[in-house]
Amino acid sequence: MIHLISVGPDLTPKEVSKLARKYAMTGGVEFGLNQELSALDLENLAQLWMKELSELDLDLHRKKTSNAGRILDLISESVLCPAELRFRIRGLLEKN
Repeated sequence: MIHLISVGPDLTPKEVSKLARKYAMTGGVEFGLNQELSALDLENLAQLWMKELSELDLDLHRKKTSNAGRILDLISESVLCPAELRFRIRGLLEKN
């Protein structure tokens, strides 16, 4: 069974990581954004997860597929995501 983690301001990266590991052992995990997020919430989440991504000592592919990379990708695809934030996230996930 694939589990869904609804990411919002109430979950820390540590909590997300713990849930993701738990769910990965029982069938898999996917991420979604909490539906009640505002544009400001997205900006705050993006800052949190960009910091988390920058602390990972991984190659680009592994950063993209990390929890932080997957969540940032979701944020950038949100209709509420401002173009400037989308550009910054894309730059982080696509730089060589």
